Amino acid sequence: MKRNKKKLWTISIILLILLPIMSMPIIAIEKSVIFDMPCSVVIGDELFIGGMASVGNTVDIAIAGVVIPELNDVELDEFGAFHVLIDTVATYSPGSLKRQRPVKIEAFINRARGVGTIGPDEDNDGSTLILMVQGGLIVELSTNMVNRSDSFVISGDAPGSRQLEVLTISPRGGEAGKYGIRENTGTNYTGITYDKVYVSRTDHTYSKEFHVSDTAYTGTYFVVVLSYGIDGVYGDTDRSNIIGAINQKYNNPNLRSMSQDHILSLILGASINSTVSDDLSMVMRLAVKAPKSYAVRLDPIEDVFVGELLTVKGTSDKKEGSEIIITVEGLIGEQLMPTMIRVENGKFSATFDTDYALMGKYTVVADDGEGNTDEATVNLIPVPTPSPMVTVTPTESTPTPATPSFETIFAIAGLLAVAYLLRRRQ
Repeated sequence: MKRNKKKLWTISIILLILLPIMSMPIIAIEKSVIFDMPCSVVIGDELFIGGMASVGNTVDIAIAGVVIPELNDVELDEFGAFHVLIDTVATYSPGSLKRQRPVKIEAFINRARGVGTIGPDEDNDGSTLILMVQGGLIVELSTNMVNRSDSFVISGDAPGSRQLEVLTISPRGGEAGKYGIRENTGTNYTGITYDKVYVSRTDHTYSKEFHVSDTAYTGTYFVVVLSYGIDGVYGDTDRSNIIGAINQKYNNPNLRSMSQDHILSLILGASINSTVSDDLSMVMRLAVKAPKSYAVRLDPIEDVFVGELLTVKGTSDKKEGSEIIITVEGLIGEQLMPTMIRVENGKFSATFDTDYALMGKYTVVADDGEGNTDEATVNLIPVPTPSPMVTVTPTESTPTPATPSFETIFAIAGLLAVAYLLRRRQ
């Protein structure tokens, strides 16, 4: 009897504990996903996809309606959170991330259908929109003039780019002898240097210091900064190196014999000026000078009438009798006959005949043949047309009889009166 009472008490206690629990309503947790990610992404950067799921073990993430392998069955952590990075320009990345446009991102909890296109009967558990934006290129030079044996820095911002290519082109073009901007050019040409500059993945900035050789040819260099587009190649070539792109597009041209302007036109033609291109490029100018003393310096030149002699003067600290070549070239390539003169007492002078020269702006260059140059400009202007002279021919005029004055008339009248009185006496 005591044993049965004990059992009843046990059952009663259990019922007292369970009855409140059994009477509680069952709450169903709704499936949902809340995204936590940026609203815009630069094409070429990594896309961060993150968020929180209310239930489940995994989520499938669809980009523009497609689940790629990298976004299939993304595991949730103990708090239901998930995050994954996608390279927007990788080969596995969907094409929707490689164009400037809004893109829809969807999440599906515990989805079993795997990789592929989302079916029309599938409803997402959460979605968001991101805007894919085009990258850009900002380039800054620490100086626009640098001395030999000195340095300059190229820096800036390049959102969407992983690396940049930097070329410098000598004033002498592809072949500059020993007078390129530096000895180790990184190319097969002494007048063209090539460097890679890597862009920060966090803030898109870049910076690189460049050293100028003490034998660098003085004058104005082109500094060209390039970035290939989201296809990873330049222009309509399949090359990710600009020199390789030039060789492929123009059938291995001999850059060594080309001028500075010609080389630049090929660089741009193989990249940003191609008919199918999303490449980026910036061209800047950098003047390289001889430090401290100057070897060659031109005096300013006043405008000259076509047909008159053009006189070019300058100064130099080179030794007496040193030779300097003076060239005069127009904007469209027309040239006056180059002349060689010698330094005398620290000065030099040359004259040019302009009888058959075209009117326009000309660039005068003094070159000592050792990498020291200076430039000046002169305008050849038309001779003013003299105004025609007007000759005035004098005409003969018939003299007009003078009109008698009042005194004359009075005198004549007096004489007539005297004559009249004498006549009466007679």
